[in-house]
Amino acid sequence: MNNNGVLHRIAQLRDGVPPVRRAILDLIAADPERVLEESFEQLATRSASSVPTIMRTCRDLGFAGLREFKLALAQELAISGSPLHRRVQPHDDTAQVVAKITRSAASVVAGVQSQLDAAALDAAAEAIAAASRVDCYAVG
Repeated sequence: MNNNGVLHRIAQLRDGVPPVRRAILDLIAADPERVLEESFEQLATRSASSVPTIMRTCRDLGFAGLREFKLALAQELAISGSPLHRRVQPHDDTAQVVAKITRSAASVVAGVQSQLDAAALDAAAEAIAAASRVDCYAVG
């Protein structure tokens, strides 16, 4: 784990803050990907706090606000490896590892499903089917 990263800062700060802020930090640590998709209001509602408390928590972590915090969190998650394996800890037993990976995989699939536009997929399929030539390129 990056010792200067957001998740590391959350772990360091967690025990020294009031219970309401601790609840916010716990929600962030438990599902950082979800936090990236939430507004101030959604995060405040889910943590049973307020928008000003979310702002104070972001400032406690060294950020001017939620946007700056989210940007740093997104960057950290992008370089820290697969979200499918991020929650697995060295002390987890086999059942915990399997449960964490399958829950994460299901969450990723559900996230993709919610972002798909069926009409756009239909249009793409029709365009490919009607094309006289289809070139495919990939990296990785």
